[in-house]
Amino acid sequence: MNRRSKVGVTALRALALVGLVGAACLTRPVETWNPNLKTTFRTDIPQQGVDKIDLLFMIDNSASMGDKQQLLAAAVPDLINRLVTPNCVDPNGNVLGRSDANGCAMGKIEFPPVHDMHIGIVTSSLGGHGGTSCPADEMNMNLNAHNDDRGELINRGGDNEAPVANAGSPLNFLSWFPPTGANRMTNQTVQPPTGPETTVGDPMTPGTLIGDFTAMIQGVHEHGCGFEAQNEAWYRFLVQPDPFDGNSGILINNNRAQEVGLDATILQQRAKFLRPDSLLAVIVVTDENEEVANPLAVGGEGWLYESAPFPGSPTYGAPEGTQECRTNPNDPNCTSCAFSNIRAAPNFATECPDDPAGGMQGFLDPSNDGVNVRFFNQKQRFGVFAGYPIARYVRGLQKRSVPDRAHEVDGNGNYVGQQDKYAPIA
Repeated sequence: MNRRSKVGVTALRALALVGLVGAACLTRPVETWNPNLKTTFRTDIPQQGVDKIDLLFMIDNSASMGDKQQLLAAAVPDLINRLVTPNCVDPNGNVLGRSDANGCAMGKIEFPPVHDMHIGIVTSSLGGHGGTSCPADEMNMNLNAHNDDRGELINRGGDNEAPVANAGSPLNFLSWFPPTGANRMTNQTVQPPTGPETTVGDPMTPGTLIGDFTAMIQGVHEHGCGFEAQNEAWYRFLVQPDPFDGNSGILINNNRAQEVGLDATILQQRAKFLRPDSLLAVIVVTDENEEVANPLAVGGEGWLYESAPFPGSPTYGAPEGTQECRTNPNDPNCTSCAFSNIRAAPNFATECPDDPAGGMQGFLDPSNDGVNVRFFNQKQRFGVFAGYPIARYVRGLQKRSVPDRAHEVDGNGNYVGQQDKYAPIA
């Protein structure tokens, strides 16, 4: 199965928040732009008459994210008001005020107001990918930990996590479609979950766009999985042709992982959330690097790197990399000390010296292998990389097709899904 769509990458003009990483795509060529993968950035790209937007937020819900989520919630009124009531500007671009339903009393409107918008949230928690970390039913301080949100749109409102009525289960997104002149003359492309939202409102007023979106941000919370899957979460929701069925979709047999099942909820939500004639903006809100295992990596043993203690280890630490890895992870002799050909080699003790004080037999001292930092300099430390390459997500934003699960990884566990030949356009 292949995903096929024309993609042009652009961004909302002047939409930038500290601590956010963003990218967007459009089904008609408006502006091409390479995805920006820096931790913090601001970019202004001329907006060319787009008045329909699908806005997806990927919000990190691991520990330490509470204050960042509060900042995001505080920015919601400015974000929403700027989109639906753009500024009035003079010929030099100086702001003269804000537009209203009648347009601008002075100057001209900077861009057409958005009168049709979908807003949804996914989180960074995708479970343990077959490992022992982040069990789906874990309780954190008597709270549901939300370790596995599965890449699906969530609808948890406020402190008590009561679903926001206008987001409508199981679709779980907000739809902005006010009775403006433009909307009176056209039918809504896709029926909203319930709503639609017709009033901008404020953070304290339920049933309004700002009030409901603020409540949904507050309901994300910060007790989710510590193995943050920021890119994989939006990729699974937006791009993956056949997303597997959450944690239950990873089967382990003889230490080898297999992805099974199909998440019908993602496919249902995606079909309603995305429109063929709208701008898609992806806003990633996080304070950490991605730490996610590809279960099928390393010959199907990538899931081991989200397990603690490391399965089969005499020290409970993960296998170390060979000597070459320490100075040059790209050295062809840099590999894992757990591989049978390395362990059987006569120079094993030299290639894989004991890691003091508690390391032995090619396995690290557990104090040098904190499970929460397993994805830091993996190749240098372990001799293998068990995650997904950035190229996976770049392709997801730029290319007309991506591979299905059967064509992402070769028989040795190497990710090959970034290559055109594995994702032919039908």
